[in-house]
Formats: sequence, structure tokens, C-alpha cells
Amino acid sequence: EKLLSSKRIKTLLNCDFFTNVENFKPKYATIYTGPIDKFFNYKFGKLGWRSLNFKHLIKTTPDYQGTAVMNYADLNYKYTRIHEPRHLHPERKINPKSTLIIEEYPVNNNKEPYYPINDDNSKTALKKYKELSKSTPNIFFGGRLADYAYYDMDMTISAALKKFNLIKNK
Repeated sequence: EKLLSSKRIKTLLNCDFFTNVENFKPKYATIYTGPIDKFFNYKFGKLGWRSLNFKHLIKTTPDYQGTAVMNYADLNYKYTRIHEPRHLHPERKINPKSTLIIEEYPVNNNKEPYYPINDDNSKTALKKYKELSKSTPNIFFGGRLADYAYYDMDMTISAALKKFNLIKNK
């Protein structure tokens, strides 16, 4: 509440940036966290993204895999990971006769981007987008979609702090 009540911060709700882009010329630092290729209307082509589908299943066993997350890198499996949430909260009373598992399946779907596909075309386009982003006054690009990067939480925090210092120093 304190952050949003600041007179130095303008918050726009229910406003599609791309619908109103002509009216949106920031005087102050603006951080864009969406896909960088979308910001530039795919001028150099679309960057490829891998997405995920999730399949929820109840198994009639008190413990399916003994851990919260198990990765499956073997091509014999169509899913890449199985989550079993009961292991995240052992203090909770959970049905002792069954468990929920969530299978994670990779899919190509640019509408729900999860992981960048770092092929040669995307790498070339990304370099062009990053160069073009330098010519956008008062707009800073940050976050996994704008950076076209997969970030673990530690990397997310580090990137955000670096971006803050960059903006503060400008």
C-alpha cells in the first residue's frame, strides 16, 4: 500500500499496453517484463518458447515417489517431471490412503511461455531485440520474458537487484 500510494509511482490497471502504446510515452523509468519480441511487434521474428501442460492424478498409495519433485530426463517418459505436493508440507494432515501427483509435459505454446528455446534463430533475433531495446527512452526490459531467459529464484532476485541499480544510476 505504501509503495502504491507514492506520488512518484503511477499505476495503471485494466490497461493493455499494446492497445494504448501510442498514448503511453513514459517520462520516468518504466520496467517492461513481457516478451521482448512482442514489445517490438515481432520485428525480427518470434522467439521460441517451450511451455508446459500438467496432468493431475490421485494415486491410491500414501506415498508415490518419496519426494516433492522427481525429474525424468529419459526419452522413454513423455513427462519431464512429477510433483507430489504432500512432501512440501509434512506438517499438514493429508489423506493417508492416497496422494496427488502432477505430471509435467513439455509442449510448444508461445501463448504460455515457460522456457526459452535457444536455437540459432532465436539467439540471432534476441541479439537484435536487445540492441533495439537500447533505443527506447525510459523503458527498461527485465524479467525472464523480457530477458528471454530461464531464471531460478536466486537468479531472479539477482537480476532484479542489478536492474534496480542500473535504473537508479541513470
